[in-house]
Amino acid sequence: MKKRFLYLTVTFLAVLSLLLTACKKESSVKSCEELLEAYSSTLMEYSLDPTNSAKCQAFVDALTEYIHDCATIPAAQRQEYENQLSEIDCSN
Repeated sequence: MKKRFLYLTVTFLAVLSLLLTACKKESSVKSCEELLEAYSSTLMEYSLDPTNSAKCQAFVDALTEYIHDCATIPAAQRQEYENQLSEIDCSN
């Protein structure tokens, strides 16, 4: 009887741990490196085709996300990015 109780307890704990770890949602938060990579990539695409309003908007969106979601950007650099954003007009 003791062995059966121990077996059921171990099985229950194993199933419970699997359920708890399997149900975790993946984080949608991007790292600063990922945000910087997206910013750099969209900047490159936009610079190759500066009249494309979709690429312009993708660049603006990536830069905005980088500025707002990455806390490690120094204040002076953040201000420079914000100034850059204020000068961009994607309504070609």
